[in-house]
Amino acid sequence: MLRPCGLGSPTAERLRTVPVDPLDLAAALADALDTPLPSIGLPAHLWLLGVGSHHDAAELVTHLFAGTGRSCRAIGADGHAQLSGLIGPADTVVLIGPDDEFLEFGQRVAAGAGALVVDLPEMEVEDDSTTRHLTAALQLARIALAGGAHGATAADLARIPGAVAAVAVDPQLPDIQPPKRALLVTGGGPAAVTARHAAVGFRAAGLPAEGVDAADLLGGLVTDLGAEDTLILLDPTRDVESPAASLSRLAGALGTTVHKMDGPLDLPPVCAQFPLTVRLNLLAR
Repeated sequence: MLRPCGLGSPTAERLRTVPVDPLDLAAALADALDTPLPSIGLPAHLWLLGVGSHHDAAELVTHLFAGTGRSCRAIGADGHAQLSGLIGPADTVVLIGPDDEFLEFGQRVAAGAGALVVDLPEMEVEDDSTTRHLTAALQLARIALAGGAHGATAADLARIPGAVAAVAVDPQLPDIQPPKRALLVTGGGPAAVTARHAAVGFRAAGLPAEGVDAADLLGGLVTDLGAEDTLILLDPTRDVESPAASLSRLAGALGTTVHKMDGPLDLPPVCAQFPLTVRLNLLAR
């Protein structure tokens, strides 16, 4: 059965999940575009290590490598076993966020393997999970493009602050009533990361929210949906054959209240998650 739980990490939930100001966030993202970043070359494997909202950022950026044949993995606090024996001397390991026991472990493993270790310092930004998530994601996206990612261009990244600022003018928020049972936020690919991150904000607002990958929901949990649930579908219009688009039809037939929220369709999927994340943050107020 569906239950009011979420997939966000405890660290992410300890950060303040407060409403963001789109204009302030746009300014912080513009700064993230200008911040000098270290060179990583073209690694055999790129590892992005972070916890909480920084892990969310890392997961989002891995989708920039889709279809490239290059390896990029995001590892969170429960990934100790995934690091030992897997990192090689031709790899690059990026550490994201403040000092943490897991990051210190990752640094030791990477250094012992002879890999290039890059410590990505946190920007001086507001101490809320959405701001930290998106500013870290934009910095990582810049690193990813230098490391062989093809899911966006530098020109695409440069458009992100403007797209976020536009949310202040027209947030396009659906009118969502609190569900009797559960609120599910779902999307496919990079939108699944956005769904998990958004669920943290809804839970902070007192709603029983869960963030679920659309493929997982379509593969089994969809049969548990009913008239007492509300489903927020992220980016269903981008691909009419996607799991998110299929869920829209199935959930409606089950009597579930369905709301659709698309990111800007003129931006690549990963870049579109930035303004979409801000809209979800405002919706959770």
